[in-house]
Amino acid sequence: MVYGNCYSYLFWSDGTNSNAKIERSDLSGRSRTVLVSSAQGLVSPTTLVVDFSSQKLYWLDSAAQKIGHVNFDGSQPFTQTISGLSQVSAMTVYRVRIEMLEVTSMTNSNCCQFCHRYEAV
Repeated sequence: MVYGNCYSYLFWSDGTNSNAKIERSDLSGRSRTVLVSSAQGLVSPTTLVVDFSSQKLYWLDSAAQKIGHVNFDGSQPFTQTISGLSQVSAMTVYRVRIEMLEVTSMTNSNCCQFCHRYEAV
């Protein structure tokens, strides 16, 4: 779940496979809107990131090997296929970059490494 206080929205993902969806509501949980669903190729969204400056919600779908974004109102959904997303544990959007971290081992000295960097569109 992600809280977007600038626009008074809550965003969350729910379900997998044929029931997968990303939704938005107001802060009281009312006015629920499905932004993206399995009908649009969503399989198992695991990470959500809000970019307030562009009013876009980004997601990571490791099962489908995709990252995507959609406008806060649900318009203009976009996905991009990316290989090697099986162990991504964190994602952030900064200006025009999407950066992700991948868990590679559970040693004390190095548990995460930089995984991917993409230009946000």
